[in-house]
Amino acid sequence: MERAICGFVEALRLRLDKGVFTTEDSVRYTFFTTLMNELNVQPYEVILENLHPSIERIKVDTYIPSTTNRKGLVSEFKYDREIPSGKNAPRPHKAGKVFADIYRLFQFDTDSNTVKWLVY
Repeated sequence: MERAICGFVEALRLRLDKGVFTTEDSVRYTFFTTLMNELNVQPYEVILENLHPSIERIKVDTYIPSTTNRKGLVSEFKYDREIPSGKNAPRPHKAGKVFADIYRLFQFDTDSNTVKWLVY
């Protein structure tokens, strides 16, 4: 997993340094590409918007089930970017969304061999 984190940080740094327009989805796809390259995760293993196992009507951004060779991964993504109007979203609103993601990760207990990541 450490190799994947390092690869993701480098790929995202290159993207941002080049000034490429970036959204939360862009960060997520960069992350998936890194997992495929560094951990041999196959595209069919990545489950987007997976129903949360213990919170009704809630989904997690990504779930990759564990295998005999690899820990599973459940992740939530947040990426704050400038709003086109130039105004900022209220900080308490942003913080509330991050804490909601942390809560979803904390409550995700389907597979004890799963790592939980908040990518912010």
